[in-house]
Amino acid sequence: MAWLDKFPPVAVAGPQPIPFVGRQIHLLKFLRDPVGHLLRAHETFGDVYALSKGDPSIVFLLGAAANEMVLSSPQTFHNYIRTPFRIPDKSAISRLQVRLTAMNGDDHRTHRRLLMQAFTTPQNQRHALAIARLAEAQVRTWRFGDTIDFAEEMIGLSASIAEQCLFGVCPNDDSIRVGKLAMNFLDLVFSPTAMALPFDIPRTPFRSLLRTSENIESAMLELVERKRANMHEGTSDVLSTLIRHCDSEPSINSSELISQTFSMFVAGHETTAQTLAWTAFLLAQHPTEHKQVADEVRGILDGRAAAPEDLARLPFLDRSIKESMRLLPATPLLFFRKSIRPFRFHGISFPAGTIAVLSPLVTHRCTKRFPNPRHFFPGRWSNVNVTPFEYLPFGSGPRRCIGAGFASMAIRIVLSVILQKVRLQPIRDANISRTARSITMGPRYGMPMIVLPPDSHDAVLRNDVSGDIHELVDLRTPPTDMPSLDSTSSDSTKSAPTNPHRSLNIEPTPRHRPAAVRAR
Repeated sequence: MAWLDKFPPVAVAGPQPIPFVGRQIHLLKFLRDPVGHLLRAHETFGDVYALSKGDPSIVFLLGAAANEMVLSSPQTFHNYIRTPFRIPDKSAISRLQVRLTAMNGDDHRTHRRLLMQAFTTPQNQRHALAIARLAEAQVRTWRFGDTIDFAEEMIGLSASIAEQCLFGVCPNDDSIRVGKLAMNFLDLVFSPTAMALPFDIPRTPFRSLLRTSENIESAMLELVERKRANMHEGTSDVLSTLIRHCDSEPSINSSELISQTFSMFVAGHETTAQTLAWTAFLLAQHPTEHKQVADEVRGILDGRAAAPEDLARLPFLDRSIKESMRLLPATPLLFFRKSIRPFRFHGISFPAGTIAVLSPLVTHRCTKRFPNPRHFFPGRWSNVNVTPFEYLPFGSGPRRCIGAGFASMAIRIVLSVILQKVRLQPIRDANISRTARSITMGPRYGMPMIVLPPDSHDAVLRNDVSGDIHELVDLRTPPTDMPSLDSTSSDSTKSAPTNPHRSLNIEPTPRHRPAAVRAR
């Protein structure tokens, strides 16, 4: 772990260092399950603690006050994007490191201004119809009674949306393959085994990481070539902007173009796919809220695709998505920050070089701001006012995700299509567990769902599921002192048989065997 600096001890709490291995074992435990580590350590040590007691090399600064201090001060806290092992020179993985999230100072400001040209509100709204059509095409492949892996379906759909809307190229059969490559890359780059054995040896995670990086670079090159062959004057999508800048600025080389394209692809599809999967799951597990949102969408849209101007007229949908992103944020961690000068927080002095870890997941569970934080309660958003540092699913400050507006619109349009066409229900006893890829969180074993007719709400009760989802969400009935999503409809849930598929005379027929069942 030579990438971590060594410092004199400071008076900061944390797990006791283990003789001879010190902080290394704590780092491996954190990287193996960052979400579980965060929740357990925060409960034990509070808002400020170190990876290893007394060692300021990595500290966890949690809550709104820490978010504001760090995210408002990019001159003190630089983004720290570095793989925890030595990268071979002139390798594909080394070329994929030159991207916006790894830049600081003037370089970051220059490139951010360049990319922001493709993410203005008018630019985002131009893509609404394409997003709706791609979502409708995806839903048409589903049949009532099928069991689908909804998480995988959303990976493919989000990858297609990124290719068509962000890059201006027609999605092809490779879209889902590239999406899976990106997720596999994120799994491998923080693999404890790859860190322990960073050698190009057959059948090791590190060898897999090198090969995956090569496949990604090849896929991104193919994407750029497809775009170059079909560029038109005046097009202003992300990839067109990058290509023109690369052609006119000798300081931007082709490797940087590929790396920025990959970064935009990951940012443009993974968090969107995870948010869609988690939101669909939470709505399925809360039939009353699902019915209210679905009735609203069908009543307002009447079968047509949502346009940008419709979204403000869908408050139940908006609140449900906000609550999903609060409870199960696709980015439970933000990119690490490294202090370039000493700083103080909570009365503790930290040296320059300290790596700070921030967490939207922990921030969103503040009981003072969000009572009963483990419950899915969209109604809280009808009267809650939060600062950008108390609720930050897209980060906050001058490095807030540049695609936040696009992603927010895409998520709402896709869900408005799905809610009008089908009713999705997790299969009974599905293993719904989390996995962390870099700073993102998605379903470890997929999201196996049964496709039901859209008007089946009254006959469906939620199915019990297994897995560590119960560590993150309390799926029991919310406390009675919490107001309903719509107080005028609080008694709208009707009694239903215990087996929703039998009551509808539908037997689930698997489109493919869900991994979530195999992994119980």
